[in-house]
Amino acid sequence: MAILNQDVWALHCAKILIERYAYSIIDVRTNAKEIWLGNPNREDYPLLRLTGENFFRRPFDTQRVQRIRHAIETFFKREMNLTEVEFFTDAPMEDEGQVVKVSPELCTDPHFCEAFPEVKDVLQFAEDPQNEYNKLSEAIRAVRDKQVKEARKQFAKGIPWASFIIIGICTSISVTINLLAANYDIIASSIFLGAYYKTFVLAGYEYWRFFTTGFVHIDLFHLLINMMALTNIGMMLERLYGRKKYLSILFSGIIVGSLFVFIGQNNIVSVGISGGLYALLGSLIVYAYDNGWLKQPAFRSQLIFILSINLLVNLIPNVSVLGHAGGFVSGVLLGIIYSETPHLALLRKNAKIAALALLILLIPISQVSIKHGPFYAKTDQYVIDLALDFGFDSYAEHMADRLSDYYEEVAR
Repeated sequence: MAILNQDVWALHCAKILIERYAYSIIDVRTNAKEIWLGNPNREDYPLLRLTGENFFRRPFDTQRVQRIRHAIETFFKREMNLTEVEFFTDAPMEDEGQVVKVSPELCTDPHFCEAFPEVKDVLQFAEDPQNEYNKLSEAIRAVRDKQVKEARKQFAKGIPWASFIIIGICTSISVTINLLAANYDIIASSIFLGAYYKTFVLAGYEYWRFFTTGFVHIDLFHLLINMMALTNIGMMLERLYGRKKYLSILFSGIIVGSLFVFIGQNNIVSVGISGGLYALLGSLIVYAYDNGWLKQPAFRSQLIFILSINLLVNLIPNVSVLGHAGGFVSGVLLGIIYSETPHLALLRKNAKIAALALLILLIPISQVSIKHGPFYAKTDQYVIDLALDFGFDSYAEHMADRLSDYYEEVAR
């Protein structure tokens, strides 16, 4: 297929837009020879499609172009006006309205040529279009390779260090608990290392256990399942949301889940990061809806599978359904609050009000009709003995006094 001057012009225009106007090449993975460029920061021409005689010979395929446009908008999370730019050696005979037609004699959209004045300067007839075309192709390929390298550097910066650190902490605590189990009660060991235990929360005002319990796992299989989930969902959301928002979702899920357990259940020992994982799952559903992922059959099937597994997990004995529910609610609310698309603006406002109301209500509710029993005096003593053996004498003495006062108050 012979290379014509208009093909060279389209490539030259693309090079100018990339180098001088911060446009990026968008790979649409299509057999049609065309150039798509995007710059979401521009209000006038955020999305461009450049074509020449040899770029796109078949009839204009409106549906295909609109599908590509929708996919690009989903990626950038905003609506982007598409401008078609076609290059001609002679003035075009027909005006197709939304298509900008450019030739040495004419530009059907004066604003386009005013916005990018250098474009008209390159509409020169080349003595050897094929050679010029090859040079420009190499130049654009070099620019694209540079963009790919930059993207990889940015991706490397987004390595989910927070998830790796949390996995390391959870694993270390779990291994320590199981090592202590050789000489001490395993439940007492988990309480000593931060597990949620309602008696200690009420007696010693150890509300920090609402948070630390997320890092404590007794059973190694439980640890493995949760760390696998954190690897799959957590690392993805850490990249999508950024480290700060990701951690706020995860930690809020742990704390709110623990509060639900504190309010709704009697005295139990609760461990695991499941509340935080359910928060991540809730925010993932919101993110998927917000960005159009739910319209993709493959992602939708995978999400349904994940939800089904998690629903079945709640049927297993000794699983804290309330902790999961609290985490999920907090994750959905934060997912909506962190959304950025305009169509969720009203819902985002209501989610902020709902989150604030939830925080305000949970605290007084947690102090009304507190469920105390059953009591485990042996477990209490095991924890105190363990603290004494490891040199935490002041803590052990303080906790012993607080437990004595607590049991006297409850007995009245």
